[in-house]
Amino acid sequence: MKSLPTRKRNSSFDFQVSKVFLKEKPGRRPAESFKFKIFLKRIFKLVKWLFPIILIFAAVYSLYFFAYKSGFFSIKEVSVQGAYAYVNHGDVLNIASNKLLGQNMLAQEVDGIENLLKKNFLGIKSLEVEKNYPNKVIINLVERVPIAQIQKDTGGERFLIDEDGYVLGVVDSTASSLPLIIYEGDVLVGNFIDFNIVPLALDVINYSKSEQLELSSMSFSGRDTTFYTNGSIETLLNYDMNIKVSMNIVSELVKKSRVEGKSIKKIDLRYDKVIVLYD
Repeated sequence: MKSLPTRKRNSSFDFQVSKVFLKEKPGRRPAESFKFKIFLKRIFKLVKWLFPIILIFAAVYSLYFFAYKSGFFSIKEVSVQGAYAYVNHGDVLNIASNKLLGQNMLAQEVDGIENLLKKNFLGIKSLEVEKNYPNKVIINLVERVPIAQIQKDTGGERFLIDEDGYVLGVVDSTASSLPLIIYEGDVLVGNFIDFNIVPLALDVINYSKSEQLELSSMSFSGRDTTFYTNGSIETLLNYDMNIKVSMNIVSELVKKSRVEGKSIKKIDLRYDKVIVLYD
């Protein structure tokens, strides 16, 4: 039986075709390409969202570094104003400088230095700490003002007190004309006298001025007060009396005595009826 002729394969051609197909790389699948694009978009959105936060953080850190780490606001100078007679300027400056120099102006609280100075210098009536940016602190203080002299015993050393009863120091020549208070308790510089006496003494001093009476001295014993006006007129009253009314009575009696040509020696206001003694 005669076989049919078969087609001869061209092995060389088949090999070349195979090589061509082998060289071609498979393309990216559509699904994978879509996912990659979504991933890129998410990364872009994240960066876009984080960028302002990074900028803000950088700005805040820069401000913090400038304010607290750069030394620009470090206190380099302390000035004290208002310390003249009853507060030592040098001592205030030394304490304030030791506390403030080198400290950050922004972090330093003024309440702390104010309380420290008031505690150490009772001669300060009021105090204000002013920050003069970028690196200077000004301390403005007001000293206590003497309103009277005070003496423990007749003939003893005299001191000055202010309206709060604070003993400022020994009397100098500039304050020797102030009214004198004879005081039974202890008188120590830098301390306060009995606070109950101070309001009464202030009223006597102030109302004597308003009634044009020349107050020279006063003393306190128990509930009685004795003061001298117009040179030698002794006046007695007690704590329960209205000082303004009492000083007005004394003023009217003095005026009347001048018209009548009399000289008053003593006025006693402690009773319902005023007792007046003449020379």
